Amino acid sequence: MNSGEEQAMQIVSSCWHIYKLELVGPIAELPKELHNYPNLTKLVLWECVLKEDQMGILEKLRNLTTLRLGYNTFHDNTKILVFSKGGFPSLQFLYVSSMNQITELRVEEGAMPSLCRLRISYCRGLTALSDGLSYLTNLRKLTITGMPRELHHRIQEDGEDFYKIQHVPSLVIGEPYDEYDEYDAMMARIFEMENLSIATRTTIRKREVN
Repeated sequence: MNSGEEQAMQIVSSCWHIYKLELVGPIAELPKELHNYPNLTKLVLWECVLKEDQMGILEKLRNLTTLRLGYNTFHDNTKILVFSKGGFPSLQFLYVSSMNQITELRVEEGAMPSLCRLRISYCRGLTALSDGLSYLTNLRKLTITGMPRELHHRIQEDGEDFYKIQHVPSLVIGEPYDEYDEYDAMMARIFEMENLSIATRTTIRKREVN
């Protein structure tokens, strides 16, 4: 961790009472004290290039209700994103976008018991849904858009994965990824990022300087 990253983490570590936090830029590791923040309910991560084991810190945030995972949140060698049993006990809203290296979102039984809204978009490596989605009995709205055509075929009413999501009252299925050219996909990512911003928040913005 370079001096800039250390300074950013020191700032975050000193803000014990924040309730909305956005981290943008490569940090590799989250502040280890994050799970002790009593008021943190909303978290946005974008281009953080986190190590795979950092999911263990995130899922221990007991009061977190909203989590947005965006472009390059995790390192490229992270292929499977695991939501473990007992993790994210209060999470209600989960947004996963533009994480192209992810090939599986694995949801274990007992994970995210309070989740009511899930959005998955522009994850080009994800071609099937987790069996564990059927465990999310409180899920009320599922949005899937900009995903590979193979996945879109699987979630149709006669598709292989439909049984995993048929319990969700509101299903919003957008166009598959291959309906867009690279420019449209890039603009969609920019649009997603702009909409990650929360009106009142603590923001740590970092960029690598070449």
